[in-house]
Amino acid sequence: MINHISKLFAWVLLGISALSICFLCFNPTLPIKLPSSNQAISFMMIGKAPVAYIPFQELDQLGFWLNIIMTCPLGIFTYILFSPKFKISHVITTGILIGFTIEFIQFITDNLAITHRWVDINDVLANTLGFVVGYYLSKLIDK
Repeated sequence: MINHISKLFAWVLLGISALSICFLCFNPTLPIKLPSSNQAISFMMIGKAPVAYIPFQELDQLGFWLNIIMTCPLGIFTYILFSPKFKISHVITTGILIGFTIEFIQFITDNLAITHRWVDINDVLANTLGFVVGYYLSKLIDK
């Protein structure tokens, strides 16, 4: 059972986590330099936004795994703050919505020439996986 102070602390940490994700995802360019890959990525331009539409073509890239790590805290705080009794379908749906929201905002900001980021289905998959892992890791630890 989590007391009131713990929930307040979890809300603060959720806010910090959300702000960190916004900083990482909506900066005009990524604030850290990732190693480049020699792999050709299939994409198409939609307006000014490069859109990578083929899933699972970036599993060997560091950015994919960093997206998982980035969204794990959201799953953890969702478990702590909302409902430790979410069905798996709710957890997965929430993770997908988080990933699509991030990529949709990147798509909009790219087309408004505010950012120069990729819109990537692999990021949606990684964000979903990170959220689910964080949620179920919390559930496992809570038992």
